[in-house]
Amino acid sequence: MDTPSKKPIPKPLIALAAIVLLFGAATGVKWLKKRGYVSTHGFQTLIGRAPAEVSVLNLGGGRLKLTGTLLDGTEGEKPKTAGMDTEVGEQRSFVGLRPGTYQLKFMDVLANERGSCLLKVEGGGSFDFIASESGIIVIRDGQRPETLAELDIKTSSVCSG
Repeated sequence: MDTPSKKPIPKPLIALAAIVLLFGAATGVKWLKKRGYVSTHGFQTLIGRAPAEVSVLNLGGGRLKLTGTLLDGTEGEKPKTAGMDTEVGEQRSFVGLRPGTYQLKFMDVLANERGSCLLKVEGGGSFDFIASESGIIVIRDGQRPETLAELDIKTSSVCSG
């Protein structure tokens, strides 16, 4: 009995199959993004290439001002600070944050501090802060809080630097 011989697959056919596969994957991602199933940040997080993002949702207690200061800088360089205001019901974000330690301060319109957070950003990551009349909670994407204390900006390990 004669055994069938195995012929190698031609390299041009392998290259064509790879191109078709990549085109199909890119089209699929574009379709998912267009329909809102995946965001650019979500996709970048999935492949480990997302910049960090801090998002603030103001649910009450009046206008909220957030300042963020990057504490890690080169020697002799002043810390870089940015700020933003949010009205009640508004969500705003700092995007494209580089790795480092950030001091976040939340203040009301009279400059009274409502909360602060020493936030350590390593690579990518998404941090959500939700402010209400009774306080501020913090959630790190991908980290499930085990206790209520883990949600409170005053006691959360997310804000321990």
